[in-house]
Amino acid sequence: MLGPCRPSEFADDVEPALGGFPEGLGGTPINDLVRGLLDLGHQVHLISSSPDLTAVWRAEGPRLSMSIVPHRNRARERARDLFRAERAFMARELASSNAEVISAHWSYEFGWVGVTSSMPCVLSVHDAPLTILRNLPDAYRLIRTVMAYRVRASAKSVTAVSPYLADRWRRQMMYPRAIRVIPNMTPPLPTAALGLSRKPVILDIADGSSLKNVRRLVQAFRIFRREYPGYELRLVGPGLGEQDELARWARDQYSAEHVRFLGKQSRSQIATHLAEASLFCHPSLEESQPMCLLEAMAAGVPVIGGYRSGGVPWTLDGGKTGLLVDVSRPEIIASALRNLHVDTALANRLIENGRTLIRSRHSKESVTKAYTEELSKALASE
Repeated sequence: MLGPCRPSEFADDVEPALGGFPEGLGGTPINDLVRGLLDLGHQVHLISSSPDLTAVWRAEGPRLSMSIVPHRNRARERARDLFRAERAFMARELASSNAEVISAHWSYEFGWVGVTSSMPCVLSVHDAPLTILRNLPDAYRLIRTVMAYRVRASAKSVTAVSPYLADRWRRQMMYPRAIRVIPNMTPPLPTAALGLSRKPVILDIADGSSLKNVRRLVQAFRIFRREYPGYELRLVGPGLGEQDELARWARDQYSAEHVRFLGKQSRSQIATHLAEASLFCHPSLEESQPMCLLEAMAAGVPVIGGYRSGGVPWTLDGGKTGLLVDVSRPEIIASALRNLHVDTALANRLIENGRTLIRSRHSKESVTKAYTEELSKALASE
């Protein structure tokens, strides 16, 4: 398995190395898939990277091996040589592995190592590089797009996390083969928040980039709160802390007294916010398949997303599990918040539909089974 991960979540599966677990790069989909494979009895060698390392960190367990390599902190250094140092470290770890087949995630450094190895590889794509470049045009994204085209050239088997993303890869990346859709599984959340009661809280889990469109949510919240002054807005994620640019903008433009910029939060803290939230609004302009909407549906929170936001409409089952609106207009977002607050029958229907969808399409069992089928096909084709 090649992809970004959170190594500490496997503390019970491996012998802890001296100095504890590295930070990792996050990567909930990878952790969840590894857990699903381990639960089925498979042997897994997880290869990833972490910015707090200067040498390769390894750990072994009965069925899980981990190799975490150094990840340079400066984006400019990584981009200048197309992540050559990170790729070289991972390729050496892969060469010493006794694995039979590779599951590589994201079409950048992890995918590059996987598709250029001598082993059969299934590349799982989680974003559309050209769409990201169009929305966030900078040198770093341009280089990442170049990397993705290099990966695409060697990829023999590709899966995508939503039909929207599969279509983008066929058209934008000109990928000629079939692409199977295997969605993200719903990540389990800590149970510490069980029993907490709902509060007048609107929640979003995102980041401070323009693509996530959080400014429009702040503007919509001000409109909504004129009618329902008891609510507060909680914003969770990188770039959404009290000292970050977006929070400064909110304080300069408005009174941000009832907007809580919480920044990065632990999994247990996120579970608490989801348990207490009454509404979840994610106004992102483009998503392949947002994990935060899966978490909100699993937690029983009615959700709002963009009707033209990439994979969001599919994630919300065409509007059956959440309201789909024009997230470019704060007044429309505010109206959707008002509808869910007032119409409890609508909110409850969306919640129930969401839980049903989570159990059927995004369960650990169904997603892991789909991946094992694709890995078996790749292995058999060699």
